[in-house]
Amino acid sequence: MEVKPGELFPIISPFGFSAKKRSTRDSMIRFAARGDKRKPWNALFFLESPEKTLAADEAGEYALPLEMVRLGPSASNKQPWRIVKADNQFHFFKEASLGYAKALGFDIQSIDMGIAMCHFHLAAIGRRLPGSFSKLANTPAGSDGWTYHMTWIAG
Repeated sequence: MEVKPGELFPIISPFGFSAKKRSTRDSMIRFAARGDKRKPWNALFFLESPEKTLAADEAGEYALPLEMVRLGPSASNKQPWRIVKADNQFHFFKEASLGYAKALGFDIQSIDMGIAMCHFHLAAIGRRLPGSFSKLANTPAGSDGWTYHMTWIAG
């Protein structure tokens, strides 16, 4: 690949099959990047407002897509997504880590939001759950420090 000055590859997606046994180097990189640590369900998913945690049984048939978001990879491994379920809608918010984008020179956590939305969408398709993403004109209420990104509307 010919990378021109000023170009940047913020995302690289591996493909293929993982090795049966990780090398010491791979294990050290995963440990340093916190690749095996995922936030708990109650830190990521909420019902009606950020003040009430969404229980898995309250998520109904969307429990699996949400779990795939929770377990899915994150470019920064900081899991900045927060999802608020309200009726048949799932509002995706970003809770950015302060100073993180500035330190890197670009907003990697918005890339994380795209990764999370992709995992949700693919898991919903896999479960044959109808719906689609839409950017709502009236921004749903989130918590202080949260930025609204998109809403999945179940159909």
